Amino acid sequence: MSVSLVDEFAVVNEDINKFLKEEIGVRQNVSTVNALLPIPESELRAILSSEIETVLAQYDKRVVSTGVFIPSYGFAQVADAVETIRSETGDNVGLILIDGVFVRDEDYRARVLQGREWITVLESIPHPQVLQIFRQSDVFVRGFEHEGYGLSRIEAIWCGIPVIVAMGKESRGMLLYEFGDLDALVAHLREVLSNSSANEVEQWARVFQREAEENLERWMRIMKLV
Repeated sequence: MSVSLVDEFAVVNEDINKFLKEEIGVRQNVSTVNALLPIPESELRAILSSEIETVLAQYDKRVVSTGVFIPSYGFAQVADAVETIRSETGDNVGLILIDGVFVRDEDYRARVLQGREWITVLESIPHPQVLQIFRQSDVFVRGFEHEGYGLSRIEAIWCGIPVIVAMGKESRGMLLYEFGDLDALVAHLREVLSNSSANEVEQWARVFQREAEENLERWMRIMKLV
């Protein structure tokens, strides 16, 4: 009954489009428009809190990762990789874990953090602040095992830093590794922390910005705003 009252559907990927048509049997028009949209200027101009500025300033280099403390988000692998880099180089490399806190395995969290004073955990950080943390970091690692499109990956590229990711649906301009492949993750970290120009970040930032603007125009047309 709810479906019958809808004038038009707009979905963010072809799998949902196919589901609506083949499984639900909708007869209305179904448009697919990617979820990537431009970041509002107000968010890009956000000021990082002094507390977080102080935290970031204690490290010479910063690796940032987002997710939650359960195994599939890969925080343990990222921590192991950063620990390897610290041991190899002797550099003061810090790991910033931005915890979404929507689920947590306390034992897993304790194992990740134990004896690692160079890890800083930031919880429930507003999105504009996350972007500023990206801007002040050297590399973003997204280690989620079941990643879909992965908006945070592209936002990190927009913030001007290299991106290392476990496999996902969007991987252009990013350094890839198989979830669980610690050697590959360490190799990518070693590369970007010694050579920040290794990844063509600016080029891909422009590509994704253009696509985001096109997506916004399509959404506005669908909603009859233009």
